Amino acid sequence: MGKSEDLMPKIDRTSIFEKNVELSALGFDTRCVEVGNYSGRSAMPIYASVTGSEYQRHGDPSRDAVSSCIASLENAKYTLVTASGVSAMTLPMLGLLQAGDRIICHHDLYIWTYFFVREDLPRIAGVQVDMMDLTDLEAFEKAVSEKPARLVVLETIANPMLNVIDIEAVCKIAHAHGAMVLVDNTFASPYLCRPLDLGADICSESLTKYMNGHGDALGGSISTNSHRIYYRMQRMMGVLGCCLSPFNSFLIQRGLQTLSLRMEKHCDNAERIVEYLASKPFVKDLTYPGMETHPQHEIAKKQLKRYGGVVCFRLDTSHEKLYEVFLPELDLWKHWVSLGEPHSLISPKDEDKEKGIPADFIRLAVGLADCGDLIADLERGFEKLFYKD
Repeated sequence: MGKSEDLMPKIDRTSIFEKNVELSALGFDTRCVEVGNYSGRSAMPIYASVTGSEYQRHGDPSRDAVSSCIASLENAKYTLVTASGVSAMTLPMLGLLQAGDRIICHHDLYIWTYFFVREDLPRIAGVQVDMMDLTDLEAFEKAVSEKPARLVVLETIANPMLNVIDIEAVCKIAHAHGAMVLVDNTFASPYLCRPLDLGADICSESLTKYMNGHGDALGGSISTNSHRIYYRMQRMMGVLGCCLSPFNSFLIQRGLQTLSLRMEKHCDNAERIVEYLASKPFVKDLTYPGMETHPQHEIAKKQLKRYGGVVCFRLDTSHEKLYEVFLPELDLWKHWVSLGEPHSLISPKDEDKEKGIPADFIRLAVGLADCGDLIADLERGFEKLFYKD
């Protein structure tokens, strides 16, 4: 019987990235608009055919176009796009790890990544997983030097505690001890941070969030400068089939064209919301990387172009009043999951002592509406909660 590699597509998909070298001198905004769509049409056509010389999960023109664009924005040689953001985190681990490997993860990860590394990787792959605070570089170096690790997993801006880890420092330590580094860059997008430039081996994005930007398409991306890693990801795509659909490829490439404009507005609005919340005596634990009081503010200032569109805080009220009085009063702040879309979203979190999340920790994903209206909407909720009997 042959090996799985024998069934890999014979077409070299790395050729879709060759033109990126010619366009690398173009500005970020220009690459958002121009890279990937070489169809001669104003929008890349949607290629809905499932088969040809290979199955669509190995690649199609719609997915090739958005892959090429994202690779250019990430300063990556290769990008593979997946069906969702969480698959862009799980697929690299499944493709690169073996039974008996050890990985080190920052203790605050997106909840479904967290479940995967804590519950599923040990069960299905025999991987040892150690969670720790990767903002403590001394403790990290001790941990990785005392016992080898295969992979280190972190987020550029951690979800939801907004820790900012020194990616360059972590990569230097990890590489010195033979470990690869996987960074989830979703909260920043390549507009604010490019982890591969800081030494990361793999950068994953939830394209569902800022990259698409419209709340209408699921997707993920895996970017790397290693052909070996890219090949392993392509093989795992053949096994798992978690490929991005042609229609979602079309929607995400459309969204990428306005990425920088939207990120600037998200950041503008977030900074104004922080200033407003800081003036309220009943707001506690206000957290935003752009605040000088943030414990990793200096790292954020060095590592990020701006500080992002997510703000967190607590209110000096009970759990019941938060849900029964404050949240129902809001109109413009939607009590929805996700982030990075035009709507502004509010998401209180349950207490999780292991991850360091306090009870009723509120995450605001600041959207694109007029910030005066967003502040007025919060003010109505605060008035109902704190200013009236």
